Amino acid sequence: MRGLATLSALALSAAITLSSVSAQGCKNSPMGGNCPLSAPCCSSAGYCGSDPSFCAEACIASGSFAADSCWPLPMAKVLYDDFTNKSKLVNTKDFSGFPDSADWVIDRSAGTLPHAEITDENKLLLRLNRLEKHPTTGGGIGATVHSSRWLHYGTIEARLKTASDVNGPVSSFILISPLSGDEIDFEIVGKDPTDVQTNFYYRVAPGRPVNYQNGVHIIVSNDTSKAYHDYKVEWTPTEMKWYFDGELKRTALASSANGEYPDTPMRVAFGLWDGGYGDP
Repeated sequence: MRGLATLSALALSAAITLSSVSAQGCKNSPMGGNCPLSAPCCSSAGYCGSDPSFCAEACIASGSFAADSCWPLPMAKVLYDDFTNKSKLVNTKDFSGFPDSADWVIDRSAGTLPHAEITDENKLLLRLNRLEKHPTTGGGIGATVHSSRWLHYGTIEARLKTASDVNGPVSSFILISPLSGDEIDFEIVGKDPTDVQTNFYYRVAPGRPVNYQNGVHIIVSNDTSKAYHDYKVEWTPTEMKWYFDGELKRTALASSANGEYPDTPMRVAFGLWDGGYGDP
């Protein structure tokens, strides 16, 4: 059975402040060290290339050929999207790198099956497709769709229905940076669709463990897989707030985060992945 997650509308706004990200060379550079001139851009996965999927999509400047090899991060502007324009969703391989050409980018394909689309009913539909090499036992490739623009503090809000209420699928609405590792989450696991999980992560220095102690579970009265609900995150330099159906459910203060407060530009992302397989 395939898990489904749908989204009907999203609004976001943000300030436009940049911050730097450091790295030592490009992890998978063919010559070691930084990327060569022929493939000047280092992707967040540590590979060198020259097309927009490398130079515009979370490019690591310090691992690239030159400081200006990466395209500047396109910062967010006020956006309301009710998914009436299918051309605003593109695959990574088809993204031009110019944010005005598409609002949303699909991270990867799931074999030969589509895993994210805008439907004729004006909804963003995410699918969890079973791995083709494991057709009957375990393992699914999910969908991740991220915004073409980045934001550094602001408000994001979405109306969505989570994946079906079976074990395995995890639905997410998050802010995330593949460059720094900063992240602010809403996640709902299919086996308990009344448990709305909130969390945040701070970038981790080499040799330092990730802090997994920032999660807070919010129990709601409604099954989030049966109807649409509103999810909102407000992110400022001093605090983060999580709202469910217009009601403030959690506040996390920067002053109480022991220096581990997300503060780098991030992208909005929607995800559906197989929690049992562990590959979002």
